[in-house]
Amino acid sequence: MSFVKGYEYCVFVSYASVDNIRPVGAETGWVETLVQELRRALAEELGRLEYAKIWMDYQLGPNDSLTPTIIEAIEKSAVLLIILSPGYLESQWCKLERNAFLEKLNLLQDSKRIFLVEKKAIDKDDKPESIRDIRGLPFWFEDPVSKCVETLGMPYPVPEHMEYYSKVGDLGHHLALQLKKMNKTVFDSAQESSLKNSTRRVMLADVTDDLQDKRTEVKRYLEQHGIEVVEEEDERNPEKLSNAIEKKLQNCKLFVQLLSQLSGKSLSDDFISYPFLRYSAAKKSNTEILQWYSPNLKLDDLADTPQKQLLLEETVISESIEQFKERIVRQMDKKESVEIVPEHTEKMIFINHANEDSEFAKQVCDFVINKMGWAYALPLTNGRPAEIRGDLERNVKESDSMFLLYGDVPETWVREQLIQFRKLKGGAKKFVVLFEGPPPDKNEIGMRLPGMKILDFRDGFEQKKAELIFSNMAVA
Repeated sequence: MSFVKGYEYCVFVSYASVDNIRPVGAETGWVETLVQELRRALAEELGRLEYAKIWMDYQLGPNDSLTPTIIEAIEKSAVLLIILSPGYLESQWCKLERNAFLEKLNLLQDSKRIFLVEKKAIDKDDKPESIRDIRGLPFWFEDPVSKCVETLGMPYPVPEHMEYYSKVGDLGHHLALQLKKMNKTVFDSAQESSLKNSTRRVMLADVTDDLQDKRTEVKRYLEQHGIEVVEEEDERNPEKLSNAIEKKLQNCKLFVQLLSQLSGKSLSDDFISYPFLRYSAAKKSNTEILQWYSPNLKLDDLADTPQKQLLLEETVISESIEQFKERIVRQMDKKESVEIVPEHTEKMIFINHANEDSEFAKQVCDFVINKMGWAYALPLTNGRPAEIRGDLERNVKESDSMFLLYGDVPETWVREQLIQFRKLKGGAKKFVVLFEGPPPDKNEIGMRLPGMKILDFRDGFEQKKAELIFSNMAVA
């Protein structure tokens, strides 16, 4: 019984015989053991054991050409699984198998039916060009002490090898997703369907090693809700990676990034990291951004590093991973809004600023009244001290929220305004949003009120960025 109509086998496994030599103490070779575990995982995903049919040649020989049996098995297989290793790269036999499957894919115009398992670490430039851009699933790790690369599940997997079994389950899950898509896909309407579902695509950024399990959890959750997860290119060159992310985000509704205190490898002496590079590329693309870090991470305990600044960005949310997964789905399900002239409401914003930041204040005022449709009030800047004090009290009491502008003023002025706001609002539920404006180089204020938001406009006010932020923020 076949799962995918028109194919006898779900998976054709292409591997080098050297990778399946039976280790001492093991009953089967590494590849054969992997296939056995994969069949079990795939059967759980598809619902029946007989559906999970995997073809593997157990008698690889030094033939110069593929046998009719091999060619027939390739033709009857829905998906190609490559066990990538130095042995695979040296094998002429594996090259023939790969080319035969690629020839079939070219006829069908379908490029998502090749999966890679990396038994060893392989540089991207060393991969065959035809599969260079396919993202592999690493079944290896680097020993933190010896720095040697070791293969998971060697010499044979045992119950304690949780990472090995997690990877097998992940592979089975994604194979099943592709097989299910093939059952439902009508090739004539593939392009049309892709366009219709463009709003159900999200880019899930790569993460540091400590967050790999969380990323897998989020990815599975999104896919179960019918959301296509777009992967990054397997690229280490910073400029190429940034350009590739921007290009892929053109067809995505959302950029999602999981963060921790770790920043990974730095790209240069100025400490720009891969997480920051990905975030910067997403900002350039004007794609909506959602970032997350664990509520167990205490930012006050972290040193003042670029990674901490990234964690303090307005688009970063700290909540349980379950809440964050649900938030992503809700955001993806939100219907696109049509830009209309805003309906003016009774909402009042007190835009508090000093004379030094009057130009910055004009930009914020224009955004508040013309884009958000809110009324605003500015502070009295000239008059007797008693008049200025009375005006401040009225503005705080009559407004729904205060936008406090921190531009070309000392942090002591900002702190004083926050203290006054806290006193004057009493028990009323009012929010304060701190706009950090130009110049970029400024001191931290070292003070924060409950519910207070901090927005980074140090390089100048960006109306589009502000619209994106306030569309997901309650300010009153």
